Amino acid sequence: MMSTNIISSTDVQRNFTQVLQKLRSSNEPLVVVRDSVPAAVMMGYAEYRRLFALEKQLVTARFEKLWEEMARHNANISDKELNADIERAKRYAKRRR
Repeated sequence: MMSTNIISSTDVQRNFTQVLQKLRSSNEPLVVVRDSVPAAVMMGYAEYRRLFALEKQLVTARFEKLWEEMARHNANISDKELNADIERAKRYAKRRR
């Protein structure tokens, strides 16, 4: 479980080198507040890459699930009917531009 570390935008500006060092040595993100309102989150690059990879996996899993659902839904539709639907969708999309 990650803890929430809060830092003011002024402290970030004044201590930028130390903030970067802390981010590099810790997996803990920093919530940057301005006027006592959360304005941003800073995190180390390794943590960013980890989160990016997780998001990519999630998107891929959702796409694969949708693809499987579409395959089941269209299992009894011929290729000719599917191609006709695709062409109608293309024409519709061109008209909407």
